Amino acid sequence: MILSERPLLRRWLIRLAITLGVLAALLLGVFWAATGPAGRWAVMHFGDDRELARGLVLEIDGLSGNVLHRPRIERLTILDTEGAFLTLENVAVDWNGLALLGGDIDIARIEAARIDVFRRPALAPSTGGGGSLPSLRIGAINIPRLSLGEAVLGDATTFSVEGQGRVRDSGRLTLLIMRTDVTGDHMSGEVVWSEAGAIDGQASAFISGSGPIGTMLTLDGRDAEISGSLSGNIDTGNGQLTFILAGQNAAEAEFDWQDGRWSTRIDVDGSVLETIRALPFDPRARIEAEGTLSPIRPVRIDADGQGWELDIAPDGPQRITANIALTQPTWQALAGDNVRIEQTQWAGTIDYS
Repeated sequence: MILSERPLLRRWLIRLAITLGVLAALLLGVFWAATGPAGRWAVMHFGDDRELARGLVLEIDGLSGNVLHRPRIERLTILDTEGAFLTLENVAVDWNGLALLGGDIDIARIEAARIDVFRRPALAPSTGGGGSLPSLRIGAINIPRLSLGEAVLGDATTFSVEGQGRVRDSGRLTLLIMRTDVTGDHMSGEVVWSEAGAIDGQASAFISGSGPIGTMLTLDGRDAEISGSLSGNIDTGNGQLTFILAGQNAAEAEFDWQDGRWSTRIDVDGSVLETIRALPFDPRARIEAEGTLSPIRPVRIDADGQGWELDIAPDGPQRITANIALTQPTWQALAGDNVRIEQTQWAGTIDYS
């Protein structure tokens, strides 16, 4: 077929080519504008001084670079009703902005030379709402300096943060947080979840007894190590937790949840605490508890050791029923060999406010 013999078809093809060319030029123009000053102006216009959830406000200073590929921000500040409580300096993001067209957030690397948290935020009441999470991938997170003010943990501290993550129907998140101003607190963890709802996670932490967290937990200068793991889904699962204080195994816990209820068993060795070690009792005990998941509250707590037993159960608002039994080993430790009591028991209710 010769187009010269079909002038109408030729005219339509020419018009189609011109239309496609104009559309391509417009798209290229929009892309060029978005990656240049016009794109930065749009981000500043819609992002700077933008009100966020819970009464927070976002401020952006010094935006540069290609906003669809490698934007840079000199300073990012989040304010509440009392002023600035969080600042990020020299923020750099290496990402694929065009992935937003498919509903994805694809970040190869995000860095911030410094983050300062001066205090805890004053948040307005939540109005509820929310929505589904977009697909999010973060290849790497690098924050060399994360500073927490004295009003956050009771003592000014500095940490570094490294990690990576992927969030969608399935995902993975790993983090390593280390205290850098002094040798001390650090923690690491990883959690993985699948589209079917399965979740697996593990974490470990070292808490310096002389650090701010150790002070808040009243560790009295003794270092602590915590490690744990969990596996399951929202309906059923199990996990374990270990607590080591001053190099001694202070507690081991196993827990599980299923059918809307949870249960745990904790083996405790109180000999790591001087006040308990000085008592004339065996410092070891086992604690078993169970409760509901929604709301999360206990319905039974049982504890026992050599020569004693304690059972507690909630019995309405601000009231519990309790049963306490002391057997011969405990009475012998208290009174010696001059008095012999095989067992005593008390049961009743306790009201509290």
